[in-house]
Amino acid sequence: MYEQDRKALLNMAYTAADLQNACVEASLETRRITDLIDSAHPDESPADSLRLLIKDKTVLIEELIGIETYIFGQALTVHRIRRMHERIVLQEQRQQQMRNLEDPARLGLLSENLSRVSVQSARARAAMALM
Repeated sequence: MYEQDRKALLNMAYTAADLQNACVEASLETRRITDLIDSAHPDESPADSLRLLIKDKTVLIEELIGIETYIFGQALTVHRIRRMHERIVLQEQRQQQMRNLEDPARLGLLSENLSRVSVQSARARAAMALM
């Protein structure tokens, strides 16, 4: 692992407005893809319809990363993963406070590492859905 500039790490944090915008965009994109799945091949299962949409290049795999569980109705799993991520970061923050430390860069790195694992898991689930 390489050391990153502390200022760059602090700039990696999302503001409340960034999170709100991301949620709105993800919801709109989820609705768009769900509508495509429902209307493209109504006689097929959702997974088969999605495979055909990807084969026809109507939907790209990259568009599914991060929203695939919503499309397939597994939002609860995503919610649990996010809550676990949040708990781990908050636990580290509490430990820092108990030691009278304030290291947002360390919190940022921890969050970044957790996010990287989530992205890799999402990609693996998307690949499995296409098999």
